[in-house]
Amino acid sequence: MIRWLILAGAAMAVVSNPAAPRAFGVTLWFIVALDAAVYWPRLVKVTRDLWNHRLAFIGERAVAEELSQLLASGFHVFHDLVFENYNVDHVIVGPTGVFVVETKTRRKPKQNGKKVGYKVGYDGTALFWPKARETKSVEQSLANARSVSKWLSSATGAPVSVQPVVTAPGWWIDDATQHSVWALNPKRIRPHVEAHKSSPLSNQRVASICYQLTEKCRLRKDQ
Repeated sequence: MIRWLILAGAAMAVVSNPAAPRAFGVTLWFIVALDAAVYWPRLVKVTRDLWNHRLAFIGERAVAEELSQLLASGFHVFHDLVFENYNVDHVIVGPTGVFVVETKTRRKPKQNGKKVGYKVGYDGTALFWPKARETKSVEQSLANARSVSKWLSSATGAPVSVQPVVTAPGWWIDDATQHSVWALNPKRIRPHVEAHKSSPLSNQRVASICYQLTEKCRLRKDQ
């Protein structure tokens, strides 16, 4: 960026000076244009990445706010747990079981300057966005659930079943809890978690699991 400004300034100075060779000024302008052509795609990519990271942050924060309502029902919620090769956006622990939540953010397409296509389909293996079919979020949620289940089972000395959930803040998803991986709007997670009955936990088991998750969060902060 600094080089662009220097070259542009030099070019303007040369061109504005009648005594300077005009050809040199044209050459400098050519260098500026060439430099811009080389770095412009990189600048566009960096800008797009920054917007995507911002969207992901806003989405995860929105989901966290929705999940915090579960605290009133005796649940515990943990955010952004880091493991060796992956991280888990949210983990819910309570009397009805353990749940991992994978947040998927995506911009809504625009038509004539207006956002359209607010609904996401789901068949148990893929999310169907207005212009794309995507399986990564479902696969990631399932992999996270299996990894967390394995880790908690080892850490607590007893099997721990973990229910994977995919959520998309800002999008409408018809409740889909009949599949191995649930797909829900953030506002619909709470009622389904509270009503879940297939893997109940005693107070002692909840305390044991929460202890391990709390220790993992503490160790991360100490590093």
